[in-house]
Amino acid sequence: IEYGIGSVISGDSKKIQKFFIFVGDAGTGKSTVLDIIKGMFKGYYATLDVESIGMGKDFALETLSENPLIGVQDDVELDRIEQNSRLNSIVSHEKIIVNEKHKKQYQAQFRTMIFVGANREVRITDARSGLLRRIIDIEPTGKTFSYRDYVELTERIPFEYGAIAYKCLQVYN
Repeated sequence: IEYGIGSVISGDSKKIQKFFIFVGDAGTGKSTVLDIIKGMFKGYYATLDVESIGMGKDFALETLSENPLIGVQDDVELDRIEQNSRLNSIVSHEKIIVNEKHKKQYQAQFRTMIFVGANREVRITDARSGLLRRIIDIEPTGKTFSYRDYVELTERIPFEYGAIAYKCLQVYN
């Protein structure tokens, strides 16, 4: 997690071909961590529909049209990725054809680092896929807090963004 965030802060995420996925049961902190990332990079992230991108649906890349630093999806089901070439192209920062509603198709090269949360493990149908070597699975530790402590701690997080960013950059470097 710290490596991924640090790479964005350093500017190197534009070159790193990785895709971060938080995998674990409900209530284990995946969305909390993603909320921290969204809070730290407010205005520089986009909400994605990774499933639609993975299925090759038209207009699925529309949310990436402004080439955000970070793409986030809180709850995704990637237990069956049939077509991974488009998602792989985004993660590896290759040029790709974008189809937006009411616009002419165009070519784009996204520099977006993707962070997603899922309750089930990723299953990629193509064993030779480049996506396999680009995914970094992150599993929760299982440590949780009481609801009262959780609320108190999460209310303090915005004050800690600078310290979190510094720590992540140090880990990345």
